[in-house]
Amino acid sequence: MTSTMILSLGAPAVASAFAFVQVELRAKEPILPSSLLKYNTDTARHVGGGSWFTLFRQIGGSIGVALFGTMFSTSLRRRCLKHHW
Repeated sequence: MTSTMILSLGAPAVASAFAFVQVELRAKEPILPSSLLKYNTDTARHVGGGSWFTLFRQIGGSIGVALFGTMFSTSLRRRCLKHHW
């Protein structure tokens, strides 16, 4: 039940996300603080969640980025369609 288009677009998205994290971890002045991308044992110890805390923090960040991107692209598409009609 999966579409080949979705799978063909999903693979570059995952590869791009991986490349972004690798570049950000090595950058002299990264866009995102490296503490968001690395596992911080002190924070995990205080929160008591261990790796689960880091996992859910990264999932939450990914969902936020996806929602922002969806809102941006939807508004842009609506604007283009409004002027096209």
